[in-house]
Amino acid sequence: AGVQVRFGHRVVGVSAAGDAAVLRFADGASERAAIVLACDGAGSPTRASLRLPARRRRLTRAYLRGVADLGWQQSRIRELWYPDGRIFGMAPLPGRRTYFWCTAPLGRWPQTLQAGLDEWIASWAGHDPRPRAVLAAVQDWRRVNYDESLEVQARWWWRRPVFLVGDAAHAMTPYLGQGANSALVDALVLSRLLAQEFHGHGDLAAVGRRYQGIRGRFTRLVQASSRRQGDLATLGRAPARWSRDRLLPVLASASWLQRRSAMVTAGYNRAEQELLSPGP
Repeated sequence: AGVQVRFGHRVVGVSAAGDAAVLRFADGASERAAIVLACDGAGSPTRASLRLPARRRRLTRAYLRGVADLGWQQSRIRELWYPDGRIFGMAPLPGRRTYFWCTAPLGRWPQTLQAGLDEWIASWAGHDPRPRAVLAAVQDWRRVNYDESLEVQARWWWRRPVFLVGDAAHAMTPYLGQGANSALVDALVLSRLLAQEFHGHGDLAAVGRRYQGIRGRFTRLVQASSRRQGDLATLGRAPARWSRDRLLPVLASASWLQRRSAMVTAGYNRAEQELLSPGP
């Protein structure tokens, strides 16, 4: 497609002036660009250097994501909610492997990995045999990803000619599995809007306003839904768990609520549908 991909360029700052932006890299190099899509994560140096205001919410939970060399006969995805507020999820992979995600000791994972791994794995015993077996089957813990939950809500997603994409604009908790999906939809919607505008007046400010208008409100809804799901899953007090376990089946029986929840979980946003259809 004529696209040049250049690896090993870590952006440390961006300046925008008029119809161009200048990217500054960690190795001292710089690059001038007519349009920049800043996909540089929740701690976005682009967002910070352009002084685009953002609300950051750091949550008191951390998680692991990894792959174990252990397969199960079942083909379903399972997530277990533990009485102490921990969660453990499993999904089957080809080649008799299992993808897992679980709660991790907040701020103490390096120490746990170095000196308390066996004890931590043993702590998952007693409720279901699979979590302990999956963790014991991990071959290389260096390949297991540790994350601390962080939400970002950028007030402005653009400053001509720079546009924030994905976590740089709306980092979210992992409970709905919509973080990466939302970033991909951002990129597609923005690309389609840019293509439309370049066949018109080439007004990047109009693109920015429409882009944030289409995606901003919906991603806030997904963020809030994901956060609430996490709060429900990680309840540690017995009375709260008792209420949750009796309320959720009642809510699940309401067809209208079930449909709305499914649409949000699937990332369905009516406002962007015309931009998602297959096309050149």
